Amino acid sequence: MKIKTISPLLATSFFAAAGYYCHGFHLLTVSSPRKTKNGLQSKFSSLSPSGSRVTRLHITAPQDIADQTFDLAVIGAGPVGVLAALLAARSPLNKKVVLIDAPRASGALMNEVTGEDLSIGGPTGLFSKALRDTGKRISVSSLKGMGLRDDSVWNEIVNSCVELASFNARDTIHQLEYAGVTYVQGMAAFADSGGSSSLFVTATDNSISTVTASKVLIATGSKPFRPGGIPFDGKRIFDSDTINTLSYLPKSVAITGSGIIAIEFAKIFKNLGSDVTLIIRDNIPRNALMKIGLDKDIAATLVADLVSASYILSLTNRRKFNPTSSQNV
Repeated sequence: MKIKTISPLLATSFFAAAGYYCHGFHLLTVSSPRKTKNGLQSKFSSLSPSGSRVTRLHITAPQDIADQTFDLAVIGAGPVGVLAALLAARSPLNKKVVLIDAPRASGALMNEVTGEDLSIGGPTGLFSKALRDTGKRISVSSLKGMGLRDDSVWNEIVNSCVELASFNARDTIHQLEYAGVTYVQGMAAFADSGGSSSLFVTATDNSISTVTASKVLIATGSKPFRPGGIPFDGKRIFDSDTINTLSYLPKSVAITGSGIIAIEFAKIFKNLGSDVTLIIRDNIPRNALMKIGLDKDIAATLVADLVSASYILSLTNRRKFNPTSSQNV
């Protein structure tokens, strides 16, 4: 297994805060001589899963509910927001609930042909989850062995991701409609004068309406931290959100950080046949994993798994990493 080292000075500037899920960032650098225009975003804008019926959630215009008072207003239609809306609307609570979301502003995966939000209610990192499951279902080496080109293989991967995301979206839509949750698209904000019973909702046409609710739950999620000086161009350098715009199957991927998301993407791209370099900001990989809360033995087992699977571990010190030494795992 190849082991690379990086200057500590470079590591200080390049990997500041890397590896921490809430506070850090995960930088993915990919390379491939062949690029296609079949990225996940472009696929979602022109494709629905074959043989499936597109199910759209009825979107209520903000001005249509301006004179209503809700028991609960939920801002954000991610997994937490959707679940909270469903729990409040269902028996035994039977509350009147409005769910407010701005999928385009949040970078959600959209099917532009149908207007379908394919990430509604989806888990954080929906793309990574779909890509992970696809990597388990599709054998890239077998497809290449059959003579398929890289762009054809990537098409198969993307089609599978679309199907998984659409299935999740349709299931969420059915649940929200059955529970009687009112769904509004727009940007929600509290009044500058204070108070939490009224929300100003700005629709896509820039019209502003007032939504009144006794309780408000903010479930808008988070976004990756981007340190200055790193050119996130969406072509070769991505964060854990913009990686869903990747338009080709990369031959190699370099990932900074040693958190759960970094390791998840490392395993995903390894399963898809890419050469993966996982860049860790610590002398000993096990210590980096322990910093994010993993048990010592679990961390050591995970590092051993990475080593046995021929991942390239790039450490931020000059000392050689010996994969056979117990003190290094």
